[in-house]
Amino acid sequence: NSNIPYNSKKTPSFYALKLNLSNENLKIKILPDKIEDYYDSVNVKKIASSKDLKIAFNTNPFKLKKSIIPYSKEKPVGIIINEKIEISPPIEKYSALLFFKEENGFSAEIVKSQEEIKKNNKMPDFATGGFFQILSENQEIPFKEIYDTRISVGISKSKKDLFILAGKNLTFNDCAKILKVLGAENALQFDGGNSSNLVVNKKSVVKDFISVKVPALIGFEF
Repeated sequence: NSNIPYNSKKTPSFYALKLNLSNENLKIKILPDKIEDYYDSVNVKKIASSKDLKIAFNTNPFKLKKSIIPYSKEKPVGIIINEKIEISPPIEKYSALLFFKEENGFSAEIVKSQEEIKKNNKMPDFATGGFFQILSENQEIPFKEIYDTRISVGISKSKKDLFILAGKNLTFNDCAKILKVLGAENALQFDGGNSSNLVVNKKSVVKDFISVKVPALIGFEF
């Protein structure tokens, strides 16, 4: 869309969607959903198909158990909370996406530092980590312009709308501008590059040419 602003010196291509969190039939699936030292990596598309998820995408960065061994088990880096149980601990320098159960559906929040979760009086029902907050109270947070495949999300002022953005040839700054125009007041960036994979209705609509398996993802059923 020519009305969507971006600063990219390359030609970006991206896919964006809006999810109404007030849907009373909305269910959230977080992986990993149990505590282990390391996890088998998973294919986002296969998980979305097997769990009948309408939307699914990768989230946390991760590290390999043995970096020189192909298909080594992996560990998510940063916060993961499933049904109020902390699966993976917080990392202070990274941001997080939080979900709270409401009478109808969920509300969502973004915190700049994952350590903020411990300071809040209310434990989220679900939370997943990413990299950095890129939009805060409608203000873009500047970053060095590095072009890559990107996965990011934004939250509306009402905390009831989730905007999901995935695309290629984008910077963090591009993602912030696009999400702001779509209606987000706060936004954060997830793990991008080869990890990127957004699945909608069991089809990968945005992924890198070679999409690696990952240990952490979030999915939505409704």
